[in-house]
Amino acid sequence: MVAALLSPIFIAIAGLTAGGILLALEWRKLGSRGRVGACLFWSGTLLLWLASSPAVAVKLAGSLEAPYVAERSSDPGPLEVVVILGGGYFKGLNPNLDDLVGSTYSRVVRGVRTYKQTGARLMVMSGFTEDAAPDRMVSMMKALAVEMGIPPANIITECRSRNTFEHPLELSRLGRVDPEETIGLVTSAWHLPRAMAAFRRLYPKVVGIPADSYMASSPGGALAWVPQSDALSVTTTVFREKIGSVWYVFRGLGAKRGR
Repeated sequence: MVAALLSPIFIAIAGLTAGGILLALEWRKLGSRGRVGACLFWSGTLLLWLASSPAVAVKLAGSLEAPYVAERSSDPGPLEVVVILGGGYFKGLNPNLDDLVGSTYSRVVRGVRTYKQTGARLMVMSGFTEDAAPDRMVSMMKALAVEMGIPPANIITECRSRNTFEHPLELSRLGRVDPEETIGLVTSAWHLPRAMAAFRRLYPKVVGIPADSYMASSPGGALAWVPQSDALSVTTTVFREKIGSVWYVFRGLGAKRGR
């Protein structure tokens, strides 16, 4: 509790709230423009507070994750190919200090476990790196999978796809995965709805495998409503993902969920 109350986001919102109270006390002295400004100030403060609250962030994340997290512990069935989508990496002061971000680690670990569980024949690491060699991230993902016991010959990398829409397109251009094969698609739970819609266009037998989830990360009680920077990050991620999903529907890429 103390750590949450000392966080910069909580202190900032507490200060804004105090400022809002002072504005309310001076309401009668404000002109029409001042009152409009005060209303905008209160609305912005309330929006920031809600967006930073773990209870709200987890609820929003659940709107994307719930269908796939419910199947997290279930057997995905036999798979022929496991495709792992990259989630980014940290660029160090030199290449030896480069490291995968937490979501990418989770995806690789989940992918390796799924690969071993299902007896798939092939693992694919997919994702483009903009600020380094194009294959920097997927090469690091492959190295991690090899450390976990996957034979290098069973892993291929695809480093041309720059976004979710391009992942299945570039996978098909590799010529190593047949459209009729059953694919296990590994990515963050919040990303699965849009990723699955993209892959179903070319691979109808794709199965969603959630790697990490925000749904179980909310504290209980009053602490769930104390603004936290991590919660604001989750809300921002979900908001951007929902915008991306709307864009996919606009382009005619949305699809009903199915295994």
